[in-house]
Amino acid sequence: MGVPVIVLAGEQHAGRVGMSILHSVGLDEYIAGNEDEYIEKAIKLSGDIEKLAQLRSFLRDRMAVSPLCNSSGFCLSLENAYREMWKNWCQIAGCENKGRLTVPKNMEGSRKLHIGGITRKKGWENFNALPDVTVDHLGDAADLSRFEDNTFKDIYASHVLEHFEYQFQLKPVLAEWLRVLASGGTLYLSVPDMDVFAEIWNKNGTTDDNRFFIMQMIFGGHKDSFDYHYSGFNEAILSQYLKEIGYVDICRVSDFGFFNDTSCMKFKGVPVSLNITARKPKIEICAI
Repeated sequence: MGVPVIVLAGEQHAGRVGMSILHSVGLDEYIAGNEDEYIEKAIKLSGDIEKLAQLRSFLRDRMAVSPLCNSSGFCLSLENAYREMWKNWCQIAGCENKGRLTVPKNMEGSRKLHIGGITRKKGWENFNALPDVTVDHLGDAADLSRFEDNTFKDIYASHVLEHFEYQFQLKPVLAEWLRVLASGGTLYLSVPDMDVFAEIWNKNGTTDDNRFFIMQMIFGGHKDSFDYHYSGFNEAILSQYLKEIGYVDICRVSDFGFFNDTSCMKFKGVPVSLNITARKPKIEICAI
C-alpha cells in the first residue's frame, strides 16, 4: 500500500487491476501502454531515489482517502445506481401518466461547499485534499460520497478542475459535483484560461521568465503531489463538458465576488482565469 509500482496495461486481469488502482490514486503516469514503455518507466523511476522517497511518503495516505478505501462511498454509489434504475423504469413504464412532483423544499440543500478552500467565510464549508485547521472536510474532490444528493445550494471551486485528467476523471468529477448540488443550485467554477495564456505567450515583450510562470500556471507548480494539472480549458471546451454532464444556464462572468483568490488573478494586468457559473436543472421525481 505504500510501495510505488509500475503497471503494464493489457488484456489480462493483473494488468487491468493494477491500472485501475493507479488510476484511482491519480498515478496514471506509472501506467505503461507497452513493454518498451514499461522498461523505460522502470529504469527512470528506479534511478530517481528522491522521487521514490516522495512517493513512499504520501502513497499510503493518498490511497486511504481514495475511492479504493471508501466502502461507504461504494455503497452509496451502488444505492444511487439502483435509484437511477428505478427512475429510468418509471419513465419507461409511463410514469408521466401517474403525475410528477417537484423536490420538496426540505430536500433542497441550503449549505455551501468551497472545494479547495482554506479561507474561513460564514456559510461556507471548506473541502480540501490537504489538512488544515480551516478545512471542514478532508478528501478527494472526485469523491463526495459522504454527502447526500441535493445537499448544497452553491458549490465553489477555483483552479481545482484542471487537477483532474480530462479523458477519464473530468466527467465523473463534474457529475459528482452535480449530484450533490441542490435542485436549481449553482456551480461557481474558475480555471486557468488557455486562450489568455496562448495570447500572452506569443505577445511581443513576453520574457522567458514570463513564459516560465505561464508554464507553471498551465502544468501546475509541482509543489506537492496534488499540484499537477491534467486538463486545460477555454470557454468553449469547459462549456461543452458542463453541457454533456447536464448543467444548464452556463454563463461566463468576470468575478464571483466571494473570495480573493485565483479566480481574481491577473498577469501583467490581464485576468488569467476563466470564471463560469452553471446551474443544476430543477429536479422532478416520479410520483409513485
